[in-house]
Amino acid sequence: MILNFLSFEHYFLRRDVLTTPLKSAILGALFRCRVEQKRLLSHRQAIAGVKTSAIFYFGGTVVMAWINLFIAGGLEVFWSTFLKLSEGFTRPLYSVIAVAGMTLSFFFLAQATKVLPLGTAYGIWTGIGAVGAVAVGIILFKEPVTALRLLFAALLLVGIIGLKITSTH
Repeated sequence: MILNFLSFEHYFLRRDVLTTPLKSAILGALFRCRVEQKRLLSHRQAIAGVKTSAIFYFGGTVVMAWINLFIAGGLEVFWSTFLKLSEGFTRPLYSVIAVAGMTLSFFFLAQATKVLPLGTAYGIWTGIGAVGAVAVGIILFKEPVTALRLLFAALLLVGIIGLKITSTH
């Protein structure tokens, strides 16, 4: 979402539309969320360097990196499902969808690895894909459900959670 800070400031903050405490709260929230060159700016730095527009990143690039990583993991489940449906790339429509899903998944993974450590990002990405593929296999393709299979899928899930918890980001 693109916010035009100059228009916002002119309309709401300089016309006395809002009360002073509310102005301060809004300005503080907006400027704390403004990200420039992969770092959060302090309130004073942001006011001094206001540009015509900035990207609102939901709290910073680290949060977006995790969102990108989980999107990439979901897309991995998506493309692996269509890979199965493509029957070895012999069905053109499913093949195209699988390749498009792969491309998007790699794109979101690449965005996440700009900020997150490679080992953490890649481990979580493959873990989401593996657990998701097991679930899709059981639900859509009627693959066998055994106690050992569920146990190992649960261990993958524990590994994903462990990587997330121990990550410094």
